[in-house]
Amino acid sequence: SVGVFPQSLYFETNSKQKSQTITVINETDEPQAYKISVKDYMPDENGQMKEVETNERSAKDYIMFSPRRFTLPPHKTQNVRVAIRKTSEAKDGEYTSFLHIAETENNFGKKQEEKKEDEGMSVSIKMYMATAIPVTIAKGNLVAKTDIVSYKKNGDKVDVELQRKGTKSSRVNVVLLDSKGKELGRSNQVVIAKPEAKRTVSVELKNNEEKAKPSTIKLEDATTKKEISRQEISL
Repeated sequence: SVGVFPQSLYFETNSKQKSQTITVINETDEPQAYKISVKDYMPDENGQMKEVETNERSAKDYIMFSPRRFTLPPHKTQNVRVAIRKTSEAKDGEYTSFLHIAETENNFGKKQEEKKEDEGMSVSIKMYMATAIPVTIAKGNLVAKTDIVSYKKNGDKVDVELQRKGTKSSRVNVVLLDSKGKELGRSNQVVIAKPEAKRTVSVELKNNEEKAKPSTIKLEDATTKKEISRQEISL
């Protein structure tokens, strides 16, 4: 019931861009009130993201945003300005926290679920929806490097295993090309946040009349779309 675009923000302190905008969308048929806050999350032993008070790479102290509360009519949008501050106090490295956008109680009524018990009791539960997007700040002369580890055909997709190296998050587009350089498929905005971490991306092949096979995997910088590297493949 709440949509947000884009789904992540990335700042570099040595860039002139100190603020960006996200758009919050009320995707319901009734007015909704929203509250935005900054939270930290960490994966637990099962890989599930859990809220924590703070962590050593929290970006909480360096993020400011406005507005913090607002109400939207049905299917309307609100732009929220997000900016970075006080980054001169941070050590070199990457910092990440999450913008948490949540519905709040308002004067317009809320969607409710009604659960009836056998004894005749009825319990009304108010449903408040929320979402969170990561905001990452990179400080210093950090370097991102992404290697193609392996690849394999998987039906109408190609699974590409990537590994991050370097000192900042990898943010790449994975592109499949045929022998003539024609694009056959792509997966944009692939992020690998942890150092030395691996991630497998499934790139769906486009329907093409010539039934051309991918012969090259190309990696692009997700922001500038400039080519980073390419590797010839055989499927």
